[in-house]
Amino acid sequence: MSWLELSLNLNGELAEAVTEVLSRYASGGVAVEMAADKNGDLSAATHVLVKAYIPIDGQEDEQRRRTEEGLWHLSQIQPLPEPEFRIIKETDWQTSWKKHFQPIAIGKRLLIIPPWITIEETERTVIVLEPGMAFGTGLHPSTLICLEAIEDILQPGDNILDIGCGTGILSIAAVLLGAKHALAVDTDEVAVQATKENAERNRVAEYIRVESGSLEQVKVLQTEIQKPDLIVANILSHILIELIQSGLATCVKPKGRIILSGILVEQVEPLVNLATDANLELIDVRSEKDWRGLIFKRDLPR
Repeated sequence: MSWLELSLNLNGELAEAVTEVLSRYASGGVAVEMAADKNGDLSAATHVLVKAYIPIDGQEDEQRRRTEEGLWHLSQIQPLPEPEFRIIKETDWQTSWKKHFQPIAIGKRLLIIPPWITIEETERTVIVLEPGMAFGTGLHPSTLICLEAIEDILQPGDNILDIGCGTGILSIAAVLLGAKHALAVDTDEVAVQATKENAERNRVAEYIRVESGSLEQVKVLQTEIQKPDLIVANILSHILIELIQSGLATCVKPKGRIILSGILVEQVEPLVNLATDANLELIDVRSEKDWRGLIFKRDLPR
């Protein structure tokens, strides 16, 4: 079989949003090629190739139309380059997108690698992640903010709640860094399955409970499990607002921490005001390009 390959050259900030759109329509899968240097320096990964694959089986014209339509809608939010198309053979499709993926060093302790790369002994904590599976590869500034914040804040033995888990990267990182248990939830079944597979891949599945749903499902589950010491939510700002309005603060232990990311500069003030009214104290603001991560502590009830 031959395949129609669609590719866009993007900065890392746009990669995950484009990947999410393409994954809806390209039945052959979506892949991300990262341009990190030979040492896996994330600062070098400013541009990436996001590629989608459409089988040439008689339905390719419809899949291409729907894909281009999805990208057009996304471009109304933020400008995108024009996608490039080419036809490739089966053998090229199976290998071409893997050869440029390099390990990514994040923070002081983390290293993300794909399953097909073998690395020499390292002092870093290794996360094995299949790129292009679901939202959350470590490329986006909001994901980077969360990973570095978890590395700094997490205490050994903490329980965490990961809302909007995507690939499960945040839950996996937390467990590998010393968390006792993680509850990971997402409304997207693709993300739920990706988190389960990545947890197995990193040999931490027994420490991560993965469920379909969001905050309401968490509240149901908290009748049988204890509240977490740390909550992480790397989601769009309007969903973070909905979570706070729905009682996010009550789902963490008193004096527990909440990391919120996926926030643009202009969205910080209204979100902080809302969180303050919900009895959350802002204790830190993390910055990466135009994105912000807010770290809160749950105050004792007044």
